[in-house]
Amino acid sequence: MQSLTNNFAAFANACRSIAEDVVDENGFVAVRALLRRFNTQLLLRPLLVEAMLCELPDRGQESISDQDRWVVLVDSERYPIDAQDIDAESIHRPLSARFRNTVAHELAHSLAFRHEEFGAKLLIKNAHKSGKDSVQEIEQSVEKASPILLLPSGAMAQAFLPSAGQLTSEYLSEVRKSKGVSRDILINRLSLFKGMDQRLVELRPCLNNVAIGIGEWNNEGCAVFHKWPLYVNFDRNIMPSIVLSLMVKKFVLAQEIFSDNNFVACGGNDHSTSALLDAGTPRNPKTEKMRITCTIERTSHRPKNRFFFVLVAENS
Repeated sequence: MQSLTNNFAAFANACRSIAEDVVDENGFVAVRALLRRFNTQLLLRPLLVEAMLCELPDRGQESISDQDRWVVLVDSERYPIDAQDIDAESIHRPLSARFRNTVAHELAHSLAFRHEEFGAKLLIKNAHKSGKDSVQEIEQSVEKASPILLLPSGAMAQAFLPSAGQLTSEYLSEVRKSKGVSRDILINRLSLFKGMDQRLVELRPCLNNVAIGIGEWNNEGCAVFHKWPLYVNFDRNIMPSIVLSLMVKKFVLAQEIFSDNNFVACGGNDHSTSALLDAGTPRNPKTEKMRITCTIERTSHRPKNRFFFVLVAENS
């Protein structure tokens, strides 16, 4: 069978086409617009799971219309919203980022069963895989594609203009809130943007010579940088040591990298610092030095609170 990797481009392009069809003039994708484009109902009911996708059977009496055939069921206890909230959703009043991604995820799932309608079909790498492994593989691919439904290429291009200045964690925070997405979704979409629209990324200095990730505050009040998700794009594939460390470790303590006592990650109040770090490739991690600027999003330091971190190579 054709590999899922080779097949993913068609699946992703179908998601991109759908997103461009439903995005509004503000670059915002409303849940109701996605549901309408997928000819799918959304029902809020008490469930034992967060959400599920259902296809109603044709019982032979009357043919079920396309509008009524597909249903996304969402747990009403986890998401106490109603039809009025969905109808009123806008860039000024987005529904929760988790709810939006849950719906997008289930709608992306439906593409795997509607290839004649949308022109995209997911195939597994190995036809002899167990059912469990096959489902997991499709699940990973759907999770990878769902950010495209919420963040169309055009909206991404507008959010990160060629004329934009140096990227900061605070700017990323503004973008993700205005688009109604989580930090994870925005970073994963940036990685897809790099892969699907490489030329557009090359024309945007703010997306070059930079790494973007997510950290959290631990129980000791220390900033911890996590391995995933991570957007990385440096010239010649030469990366600062902190990025190389994150490629092999689950997390890195910011204090292990930075020694600026004024930096918030080191106990100070500044949300930005500069440091000269070793840089190189995974095989040769210390080929040169790289001065980077690191910014950390302003969030409460309560344990488990998450934040963006951005690493920018200076003089790039």
